[in-house]
Amino acid sequence: MLKNVNEHLHSQANSSSSRCFVNFLLIYFLFFLSFSGFSQTKTLSPKEFLNIILSSHPIIKQGKNLNAMAQSELLYRRGQLEPKLLVDYTLKEYTSKNYFNYFDLGLKIPTWYGVDVEFGYENNEGIFINPSNFTPPGGLGYVGLKIPIGQGMIIDERRSSIRQAKYMALINENERVKIINKMVFSAFKDYLDWAFFYKKYFLVKTSYTFANDLYLASKERINQGDLAAIDSTEALLKLQEAWLELQDAQNDYQNSQLAVSNHLWTSQYEPLELDSNTIPLSDTSLININDNDFKQIYQTAIISHPELLKNDNKLKQMAIEKSFAVNQLAPNFDINFKYLTSKSTNYLGEANWDYLSNNYKVTFNWVQPLLLRKERSKLQMAKIKLDQINIEQTLLKREISNRLNSSYNDVSTYRILIKINDKTRILATQLRDAENEKFKQGESTIFLLNSRETKRIATEIKLEDMLRKYEKSKWQLLYDAGIYEVR
Repeated sequence: MLKNVNEHLHSQANSSSSRCFVNFLLIYFLFFLSFSGFSQTKTLSPKEFLNIILSSHPIIKQGKNLNAMAQSELLYRRGQLEPKLLVDYTLKEYTSKNYFNYFDLGLKIPTWYGVDVEFGYENNEGIFINPSNFTPPGGLGYVGLKIPIGQGMIIDERRSSIRQAKYMALINENERVKIINKMVFSAFKDYLDWAFFYKKYFLVKTSYTFANDLYLASKERINQGDLAAIDSTEALLKLQEAWLELQDAQNDYQNSQLAVSNHLWTSQYEPLELDSNTIPLSDTSLININDNDFKQIYQTAIISHPELLKNDNKLKQMAIEKSFAVNQLAPNFDINFKYLTSKSTNYLGEANWDYLSNNYKVTFNWVQPLLLRKERSKLQMAKIKLDQINIEQTLLKREISNRLNSSYNDVSTYRILIKINDKTRILATQLRDAENEKFKQGESTIFLLNSRETKRIATEIKLEDMLRKYEKSKWQLLYDAGIYEVR
């Protein structure tokens, strides 16, 4: 089509005016035929767009997977408190002799407080059995407790890992909110670009129509002798420039439509194409933010921003790790007590003091590293990590505060600029209309009229661009605050 316009310009210099006019109408008809997809349109509102991406975008599923992974990790850590059924059976026979036969069946129940409860039954036989493993006929039952006195009394590895896994679930939730917030911000910026380029296309289209009408009017007045022949060249030059701008605007609109399609998915996470007949809603505003709203957003963000909450949970994790490291400095001292009973007794029915004081097994285990190098290094690393996160938290709070203030400055500034530019647009339109009336009366030139029209369309596009930037600045503020839900 651009080639046709160039050919038309060439023919204007070498052919009759009637042939130029016919060629131009052909170009004009073909162009609007190629872009007639707007004839039967349907709109996609900002709210509908937001609902689609929040319900069907794959990143939403990724966020759910983060939570599922955290819950799986917590379940894995809780497995350390899983009751265990233990069976130990050892048999040796040689030259038809039963050297020994050891059988131990037990149930071990770990508890949250570090004490392990054991129930079991032993039955050991054989001619070469170790006397310490002797059991009476019918076997020996036992009930025991393993109690940590030093390490593990306040906190142990399993309690530490379970507590940290709980905070990891919260950290993953904070990360989920963060990635959804980023996805919504990116998607809505693309929607605002789509709406802007749609409006720009039709603004440029009005300029093209105006240039066409001016060209036709100049041809008629040249034939009447009111204008010089060179004026038709001036009008055709403006028409060609308007055509190029319209082509560029159409290309921008189509590309922005593809960018919006990137965010549209079905509930089965299959790509959803945005057809050419779907257009954005002219009113793209979903949120209004005044000074009171900003104060509330600011106070909420300083307390519950996903990044701050994430660091808070990291601090709690490291506090647990530090507490565990401190506990490791204590000696490893465990007491293992077992109450013993046999088939010949009344089992627990005879569990009085005299019986207990003569039927038990007790084990004391004591381990104490002399220099505690390993334990001291772990404690030192935990303190350093804790300090690093505290520093990061302080910097992050200041950064979030400054970002919020900067974003609201943009919101306030664009709000003022829009009002000023709207007045400029009205003045430019009035000047163009006045110049057009003067041209019709023969008191102006095509050059001046084109200048007025160029200024008018520039102010129209600039106003729409400012409206786009204004909406983006509001979404930037929500993004900086860690908020993606619009109520």
